Amino acid sequence: DRGTRAIRADVLATEHKLNDRQAQALQYLMENASISISAMESLFPDVNRRTLQRDLKKMTELGLLEDRTASSTDPNRQYRLREL
Repeated sequence: DRGTRAIRADVLATEHKLNDRQAQALQYLMENASISISAMESLFPDVNRRTLQRDLKKMTELGLLEDRTASSTDPNRQYRLREL
């Protein structure tokens, strides 16, 4: 099952031309129910928060993620992998 998720993440990353951070975030979501900006900061401590927010936004625009938060200004926004 883990191998299948890894292959699926690789295929989606290639298909949507994701950068390395976005591909790793996708892999994270294959293993976890959701991801937040704080989780992204833990995964990529040397990357600016705004850059990580743009990564999540792009993945949402591509239809890979869905924002599960009611408010766009919520600092604890949670993103989930969309059913593809």
